Amino acid sequence: MMMRDLVFQYKLPGKTLVFHDTFGGTLRDTRFVTKRLSVLFSEAMVYNNAFTAEQRGMMSWDGTSWTVDTERIQHLIEHIQVIVIGPVIGGANGPALVADPLSMVEAAKAAFGAEDIFLFPDNPLTPLGQKKPLIANQDDYQSYLQSYEEEKRVLDHALRLAPAHIALPTNYSV
Repeated sequence: MMMRDLVFQYKLPGKTLVFHDTFGGTLRDTRFVTKRLSVLFSEAMVYNNAFTAEQRGMMSWDGTSWTVDTERIQHLIEHIQVIVIGPVIGGANGPALVADPLSMVEAAKAAFGAEDIFLFPDNPLTPLGQKKPLIANQDDYQSYLQSYEEEKRVLDHALRLAPAHIALPTNYSV
């Protein structure tokens, strides 16, 4: 349901890179989510393309840091609105799930100088997401953590990517 809400109700703020977490603990399930997001965007008439990080060399991991092919991504996004990037990388023994998918977002944020980062909590009905808070520093984090302890995971991610917004897929963009 959350994927459908994201695609059909959330208004994307323009050209967008969408990253998602691993799913089900398997390559197959995670790749399915990447493709499913793309199919849903297509149903909503949003021009998009979906890749795993290792496809077309979009992003690569050398064991210590990410390399982001900004030129390739910028070329692809010229003609479409959304690129979905799934957390699968090439490994010595073939494709593997990314151990820390948030590190992909950090790398893309640094490579593109992205300012608008939107995170979606696990609970699609949380009041925290309805407020659409901006977590810019430790004070913001602590303030929301006191009231929304059950949303610690998304608050931790927002602090790590600060400044970052927390929103619900049913909210329109800020």
